[in-house]
Formats: sequence, structure tokens, C-alpha cells
Amino acid sequence: MLGVVFAESQTIEVDIVKDKERMFQLSYSEFVYFLCRMTQAHYDDTPYSGEPFWVKLDNMIVFLLDPFDLKPQFRFNAKFSSDALHSFHATSGKSSVATED
Repeated sequence: MLGVVFAESQTIEVDIVKDKERMFQLSYSEFVYFLCRMTQAHYDDTPYSGEPFWVKLDNMIVFLLDPFDLKPQFRFNAKFSSDALHSFHATSGKSSVATED
């Protein structure tokens, strides 16, 4: 799947027969598109698929940079709404399941 997303991110058509090095290079816009497509593919068919994209990317960027020992310089530190709701119930001592008295 990663190879497909990478191939789709190469938006500029260049004759790779003449310039074989182009196959291994991305422009800035192609790289951003690749990150976005990879993030979207990662969160498809998960409980987070309905979350806003910027929240998905904000959470995913940490995992994308970690193998290179890099840290993002800026993050929104946004939580997924379902995670925020879960932590609210955990800290307030309330159960998210309705009970009858």
C-alpha cells in the first residue's frame, strides 16, 4: 500500500527512462501530498476515520518522524474526540455506560 501511495504522490510527469534518479526524489508538494495520503490511508477503517484530518496528521507526524529520531517543532497536541471523551470519564470518575439505580 505504501508503494501505491508513493507512486500517486509523484504528480509531475517526468520521463524516468532518461532521468532514473527522478524515481527516488520528491518535490516539496509531492512530499506533503505523500504524507497526507499516508495519513489518510492509516486512519481509514479505524474508529478515528471520522475525525478532522488535521487532528489525524497532528497525531501521525510524531510516528512518522520517530524512526529518524526527529521531533516536530510545532504540534497542536490535539486529541481525538473519542480519546478526549474517554479520558474525561476516566478522570471524573463517571462511567460512560448508563446505569439504573
